Order: sequence, then structure tokens, then C-alpha cells
Amino acid sequence: MRALLSALEGHRLHDMIFVMAATGLRVGEAMGLRWQDTTADTLTVRYQLARHDGEPVLAEPKSPRSRRTILLPPVAADALRRQSAHQAAERLAAGRKVGQGWMSDLVFTTAAGEPLAESTVQYVMGEACKAAKVPHVSPHGLRRYAGTIAASTGDMKAAQGLLGHTSAAMTGDFYASATEASRKRAADAAQEALG
Repeated sequence: MRALLSALEGHRLHDMIFVMAATGLRVGEAMGLRWQDTTADTLTVRYQLARHDGEPVLAEPKSPRSRRTILLPPVAADALRRQSAHQAAERLAAGRKVGQGWMSDLVFTTAAGEPLAESTVQYVMGEACKAAKVPHVSPHGLRRYAGTIAASTGDMKAAQGLLGHTSAAMTGDFYASATEASRKRAADAAQEALG
């Protein structure tokens, strides 16, 4: 993940991809995130960006559990602050108001202030993976990564809450991967019980 993010350094979508990796946001949730739904240390998923007849719209999240508030790790809060500064600079350089209505409040947009397309995010990530010489990571792979990191703490309920799942079992079965640290904790527990 660090190699991928390093390859994206300086790219206008770096902070979006960083926030997705840190929080487990679905790509539609990241593209539909509004500034009014962020604070210095949290973000609240209220909408996702969807397309209706080819037009961008803010839609309800995937499920009621998907509406959630996420406590941001400091590195993700820093990424949002950088994004705010980059977006302000782009708007100043444009010399005109960019985006209209609800679009003007989106955290992650095109340089013209329009909603992003998922295919753009996928393309940028694919190119970054090639540049970093790492296996392909999709936007959904960022979600799986965040779930694995959260689950590696041993608190599956926290991972469930982060990802907005209806059950911790689903999180464990489909999103959390065994890590070296979790395997070591299992081995240590067996040693303590049997040693």
C-alpha cells in the first residue's frame, strides 16, 4: 500500500485514495463525501455518488448500516486537510466558481469541480500499481485493506463498524485477511495455553 501511495504522490487523487485506504470507504462513498460531513477528526457517510441516466446524483448508501461516522486516524485527517488546500488552489486557479449546488461541496472532484467517475479512479489506481510495480489494487481492494488492518487489532466489531457491515461475521468472512501479526497472536495464545 505504501508503494502504491508513493507512486501517487503529487497526483490530484492521492489524498482520496489515501483516505479510502485508511477508512474503508466504498468508492461511491468517497466520491459522494461532502465537506459538511467532515470534522477535524471524523467523517460521516451520508451519501454515495451514483449515476442515474448517466447523470451524477447523491444517493442513499448501500444499506442503513452504511450510514456511519468514522473516526479518522491523524494521517487521514491530514490527507483531508491537504485535499481542502488543493481544492481551494484549483478553484482559485480556475478563476470562476466550479461545481454547482451540491457538487460545490464535494470533497473529491475533477479539477473543474465536477463529480468524479469511478472509471477514472480505477484507471488512476491501475496506472499507479504499474508504476509502483505492485499487483493490481482496485478501489474495492482499498476497502479490503482497511478491513484487514482494523480486524488485525482483534476487534472484529470495530472492523464491522468501520466498513458499515450488518455483522462482524461477514466482515471476518469476506473482508479480513489473516496477517502476520494475527497469526503470531494465535501462536502466542496457543503457547500460553499449552506451554
